Amino acid sequence: MQPSAEKNSSKDLRNLGIVIFSSILAAFLLTFFFVYNYGPSGQYRARNVLLAPALFQELNYNDKDPATNQINRFVFNSLELNWYDEETKTRKKMDVDKERYEQFYNIVSSDFSIKDPDNEIRMEFNGPNIATLKLNVKTESSAKWDASTKVFQETQFLNDGNYYRVELHEDNPGGEHWAYFHHPHIFHDVKAIMIPEK
Repeated sequence: MQPSAEKNSSKDLRNLGIVIFSSILAAFLLTFFFVYNYGPSGQYRARNVLLAPALFQELNYNDKDPATNQINRFVFNSLELNWYDEETKTRKKMDVDKERYEQFYNIVSSDFSIKDPDNEIRMEFNGPNIATLKLNVKTESSAKWDASTKVFQETQFLNDGNYYRVELHEDNPGGEHWAYFHHPHIFHDVKAIMIPEK
């Protein structure tokens, strides 16, 4: 009876080993599948980096106040478009309402960022004639002595109209703080939406 008991024990151990090995292998394969299909790609979606229009009124956060160097509470203030006008050869600036920003947001929300933008594209954004869309915040306090404004997020557009980039807020000193996007004729679309016809 001893030999058959030992045989059953070794068979049970072998079966247990097979089950454990199969479980570990299945876990690795499942992990590989999810990382491969849903893992970080190094790309951003525009709707995940731009502030959604529905969140403007909910924007309320603590940050360093540039006027006092102290922590203060900030809330949404305004949207401002600044661009170089080719006709007048001057820079122009105007406030943008939330409805026009929402139209822009809807146009670009499904765009994916360029994974590794080349230096030529990056350098074009250092030119003097880029257009900017700034989302400004202000201190929550209405007291004049405590009033301060600053830019929460900036989106820049090339005048050729096909590229834009969105400022990122991340803890990465010295690293890339912009997500670059290609969208054909985007600046033309932005002007059509945001700049009223004369």
